[in-house]
Amino acid sequence: MLEVPVGGDLKHPQFDVGKTIKSALTKTVDDVAKSPFSAITEISGIKGEELRYIEFGLGFWELNSEATKKLNALARFLSERKELIVNVEGSADRKKDATSISRKEPEKGTFDEEFRSQKIQEKDSSMKNVIDDNQLEQLAQMRANQVQTYLTQQGKVAATRVILKPVRITDSSNKVNWGVELSLSVQ
Repeated sequence: MLEVPVGGDLKHPQFDVGKTIKSALTKTVDDVAKSPFSAITEISGIKGEELRYIEFGLGFWELNSEATKKLNALARFLSERKELIVNVEGSADRKKDATSISRKEPEKGTFDEEFRSQKIQEKDSSMKNVIDDNQLEQLAQMRANQVQTYLTQQGKVAATRVILKPVRITDSSNKVNWGVELSLSVQ
């Protein structure tokens, strides 16, 4: 069922029910096309718009329990709508991720463990804490890969329906969510 809000004065001579309904439907379809997650009411207690972002801890690439809960809900939604594909765009924040990485000791599941420890051996010790865009792109890609792998292996979504997009490096001032942004499209 689709509820379409319609307004107007039925007594006005120029009121056209057909045009009014067409206008309301066009706006509704346009809104869904611009933000398909907003059209999802709720899955497993998660609002549709919340599924749009999979957040990671700063400097981390491993999925946390909140992320897996969202991905499980998304996988259930996608299993019922075989015509949809999910686009996965990993991101990292130039200021916050880099600062977090450069301040801590390498931990399992962090960018540091995989990359920084290798780079430190190659560079002068004064360069230990410098994190560049190349490394941030690798972090963003690892995050996107984690989401793709989870959806295809745990969520049983066909690999052809989970598409990796180019990664993005953001600045804190431009983006609140760090990690992976998802979008939906039709096959």
